[in-house]
Amino acid sequence: MTTDTTQRLLQPHPDLPLTLTEVGDGRPVLVLHGGGGPATVTGIVDHFTANPRVFAPTHPGWEGTPRPDWFSGVDDLAITYLDLLEDHDLRDVLVLGSSFGGWVASEMAVRDRGHRISPLVLLDAIGPEIPGHEVRMPDSGGPGHHPGDHTGQDAERPSPQRVGPPRSAVEAMPA
Repeated sequence: MTTDTTQRLLQPHPDLPLTLTEVGDGRPVLVLHGGGGPATVTGIVDHFTANPRVFAPTHPGWEGTPRPDWFSGVDDLAITYLDLLEDHDLRDVLVLGSSFGGWVASEMAVRDRGHRISPLVLLDAIGPEIPGHEVRMPDSGGPGHHPGDHTGQDAERPSPQRVGPPRSAVEAMPA
């Protein structure tokens, strides 16, 4: 077992560099960050460092990484990450997607013809795009906000509620 963290640059396509953080040497876990970037899943990656082999890519276009013009959709991310699993001959991969990463993870699961993903964990996931239905980001309401507190909000519009498991459930997940 190792907890040495390595960061490397992969080249899944000639014009698509992919930054990948990797740690551990056990069962493979792919952690996909949300719109806030890789820092939003640091605690999750740290949780798994005791045993699993964690892969945490930085989505192209995030954190100043390049993203070619042709690479423009969730499907492009899903296919790239499925190729990553195949290129590393990974099976029985726990894929965990947070927020936007949950959308990518869901798309991966739908396209997983190689049956590499098992299980799939979604935390506060957004998406998918469904014609006629807007994708809305959850609103935490800011510091001191309590669910159901509609002070200052339009009475016609319900307050968005946090979805997903509580922090205690994430901390209780087996490593």
